[in-house]
Amino acid sequence: MERLSDTQYWFVVAAGLLTPMLTFWIIDIVGWVLRRTLWRHPEMPPQLGPKPACDEPAGVAAPPG
Repeated sequence: MERLSDTQYWFVVAAGLLTPMLTFWIIDIVGWVLRRTLWRHPEMPPQLGPKPACDEPAGVAAPPG
């Protein structure tokens, strides 16, 4: 078997080190696409600010009438 040249050796080392990073990058992109397409709720408007804790003021509600 023939030995690798220094340049070929460093290409192999770089590819081996970058493979996990590229894998997680691809997984991140696939997850982002799936979140944007599969789990979209078109009947709900997008939330633009912090959600209020309650729509009604605190306290006891007034009796009807």
